[in-house]
Amino acid sequence: MIRVGLTGNIGSGKSTVARLFAMLRIPVYDSDSEAKRLMQEHNRVQQFLSLELGSEAFLSSGQLNRPFLASHLFTRPDLLKAFNALLHPLVYNDFEQWAANQLAPYVVLESAILFESGGNKRLDKVVLVSAPESLRMERVLERDKTNREAVQHRMNLQEPENQKINQADYVIRNYDGEALIPQVLAIHQFLTEKKANF
Repeated sequence: MIRVGLTGNIGSGKSTVARLFAMLRIPVYDSDSEAKRLMQEHNRVQQFLSLELGSEAFLSSGQLNRPFLASHLFTRPDLLKAFNALLHPLVYNDFEQWAANQLAPYVVLESAILFESGGNKRLDKVVLVSAPESLRMERVLERDKTNREAVQHRMNLQEPENQKINQADYVIRNYDGEALIPQVLAIHQFLTEKKANF
């Protein structure tokens, strides 16, 4: 089973590319969604949040207080680092268990912070979705209906794209009218044909 990482900085179009792989009947593990599930379900995560942030980390229903968590995690780098050191191994272990049950020639792990978390080292291949920062900014402003400062803060939490390009096995260009489908199909064909070599 070939394990492929799919990443791209905010606004690159990574989720659109993930949907194209899914349309090809390739199983896609959405690490963001699964991390949220693990945050809600895993005792160690809940204990960490309770200890560091107190009872406000949870709503009266027992669900995570996501706006409260975001306001603290993304403004306290030390806390975010400690939290990620706990959460990321749980996500990758969950991915490995999930991947072991798939029957496709390869599986895709979708993660916005694949390089930042060191997840690229756990995978066979990495696909990076690329777009200029100015274009990504405009896409996120339109998508999230937020302000430029908030988007820039989120961008600053990710490694610059140019540092990732040389580490990726495949780069999908999502700008200047480049069509996504032929690029995804080319990668799909290569991975399907090369499966026997892994």
